[in-house]
Amino acid sequence: EIKDRVRYVNQAVRVMHFIRNKMTPLANVIAYHKMEDKMPVDVKYVMKKRFNKEVERADVDLKDILRYADYLLDESNSPFGELRVDEVAVSKVFILLSELAQSQLSIAVEADDNITSKKREEERVVHFNVINCKILFTDWIANMRKNEGYENKICMFMEQERLVVHFENTYSMTDEEAQRLVRDINSTGKDAVLEGKNYGHGLYYIKELARDYGIYLHANTGILNDRRQTIILELKFNTYERKENSNL
Repeated sequence: EIKDRVRYVNQAVRVMHFIRNKMTPLANVIAYHKMEDKMPVDVKYVMKKRFNKEVERADVDLKDILRYADYLLDESNSPFGELRVDEVAVSKVFILLSELAQSQLSIAVEADDNITSKKREEERVVHFNVINCKILFTDWIANMRKNEGYENKICMFMEQERLVVHFENTYSMTDEEAQRLVRDINSTGKDAVLEGKNYGHGLYYIKELARDYGIYLHANTGILNDRRQTIILELKFNTYERKENSNL
């Protein structure tokens, strides 16, 4: 019973992180409206372009929140009970991630042809919960946005029978902070990322989700386009043959 309650609380916190990250564009729109009358004309002109973009993001994210609220309110779909595992097609993972990358970072996800062009019956699947998959991706993309890097990159490819999701972004934090972030993510200690909570959104829950679903997670630093230092996060999902009754 205690274990069930802990799982329920942890899942509730994950969903709250998801909602908070999705509310950022809407908060920006409200902040703009509050300040609009006080802005000089030249500033207002510049901010108008950014405002229009934030309105588009807010519209997409609000619909996303409402859609998932409807999904979660259906008791049969509740992620607060037993840990539910779906068979999710690799192409579905690509679509989920592409929608988030476009709405949150305005970038396209790079992917190998064997991810986007396989016939349905030939396609492999990952064992994951769709809601938690989106929470996992949203939390890390929120970190990419928070780090305010000049360049962001997301790509997907198959490595033997594993699906690899590669996130990479430049960062505004110090190199020391970046190294600490990498070290804490890679640490096997349960509370490691709590020490660095000021530089991350939901890092503890990213690690927890990876552990719950058997996803290999590893962080590193690198250099993007031979110019700027980056933070890299790689997620490696085991893939399986599709069952005949799988519909995701």
